[in-house]
Amino acid sequence: MLLGMDPQQPIRRLVADALVAPDWPALLERADSTAATTRDRQLVAVAAAYLHGDADRALLLARDHLAEHPDSVLVAHIAALATQNLADQQHDQPEETP
Repeated sequence: MLLGMDPQQPIRRLVADALVAPDWPALLERADSTAATTRDRQLVAVAAAYLHGDADRALLLARDHLAEHPDSVLVAHIAALATQNLADQQHDQPEETP
């Protein structure tokens, strides 16, 4: 467990920790089980999509979330990470020859 977390930690902290912790599935599950608002559930969904390797879905969910909550810095950060992952994937693909 990162930094002595207890069950009262806010959802944003759990999600932020999940982005860097090797035991991210447990942290994300905990965030999901304690998310009480639509905003929190959307944050968890964006992080889950990103952490499960679905950058396209993470970006779609982030776009919708940020339209309603433009001050959500953590979702914007996850969207930036997902964008970078997509760019890296495109860069790693071999070029098609005519």
